[in-house]
Amino acid sequence: MHTKLTIPERLKDLRVSEKRMSLHELSDATGIPSSTLGNYEKDENIDMSLSNLITLANFYNVSIDYLLCRTELRKHKNLLVSDLHLNDDAIQILTDKNITLDYYLNYSHMKISKNS
Repeated sequence: MHTKLTIPERLKDLRVSEKRMSLHELSDATGIPSSTLGNYEKDENIDMSLSNLITLANFYNVSIDYLLCRTELRKHKNLLVSDLHLNDDAIQILTDKNITLDYYLNYSHMKISKNS
């Protein structure tokens, strides 16, 4: 039976087991104070800044969802647009940089492909 780790346990596991680093070494590598990193590994209810979360995810080469224990997948797979089985209208919306968010939200005439 696989026991799910808490966020502090996952952070400590990545640091100790994967990187074999002390808190001080991790602090030097990430620019996050070692006291802050230590708090992240001790307290499950501590507020982690988005900046620090991104820094740690990038450092450990994992997704933010993995750090937050929302998934066991370390990285999300990048998919080709063709693998999403979208119709031409949906692809146009995703690839056209000139379409505004307002247009996208009000794009009620788009039809969902029945092939998906």
